[in-house]
Amino acid sequence: MAVSRAEVPEEENEFSEVHGSIVSGFGGRGILSSVLKGSVSRHVLSSCVSFSELNGLHSSLKSVDSKLDLCDYVSSCGEDVVVSVKISHGHRSSNGGSKKRCRAEDADDCSVEVERKISQLRSSLTSGSACDRDLEVARSIIARFLSTVRGSGNEIVVQSWGVFLKTVDSASSSVVIAFRLHAGVAISLSAIKKALGSAWVDGVLTTNEEAPGISGLDVPYTSEGSASLEFGNRSLLLVTKVPAEKKKPN
Repeated sequence: MAVSRAEVPEEENEFSEVHGSIVSGFGGRGILSSVLKGSVSRHVLSSCVSFSELNGLHSSLKSVDSKLDLCDYVSSCGEDVVVSVKISHGHRSSNGGSKKRCRAEDADDCSVEVERKISQLRSSLTSGSACDRDLEVARSIIARFLSTVRGSGNEIVVQSWGVFLKTVDSASSSVVIAFRLHAGVAISLSAIKKALGSAWVDGVLTTNEEAPGISGLDVPYTSEGSASLEFGNRSLLLVTKVPAEKKKPN
């Protein structure tokens, strides 16, 4: 269907106004630069961003006064973490059936590896370490993340992942989960938040080689990831921990 010349500037103005509202709603929050590219409001952050910062940006979109749909994504670009907001009129194509079938197959493929790593970690537990409850929570989070989190074009985003017993900011060990995500792939923040569940609290997304408690060797690059890195495209490293179980009041 042809679009008249008069309609194009009107839509551009509409997107520009929404972009301005998004920038205002973000209120600085670690944003280094912002630009509107077509229908995408793009915001560059530093190389390491906490979940609390990302959640603040994600939540602020609810206050944007717009009749248009706003979908936020996170990706890496060079050494930076980038949050992009897709502005649309809500006309989305759906291929849900095939995607669900593919994801069900992916879940079957990864379940054996998840079980193997969880069992291996459980065998190393000692007194005072993380309990079985933490490992069961980790199992659910990892399986959900691997089977449901995809790129905006339905790309597989996880290069490698790991689950560890680490001492992070406390005297006792915690179950720490790490995912190395492909460079330059836009991933829905809503999907990440939903997949992590209770672990979407105390964590980071970074383009650095390491994160607190996690080294580059813990979550290695694939051959594809290594090739991308040679061209200056850094992957995203997501690190979080299973939160401690809240004690019930007596």
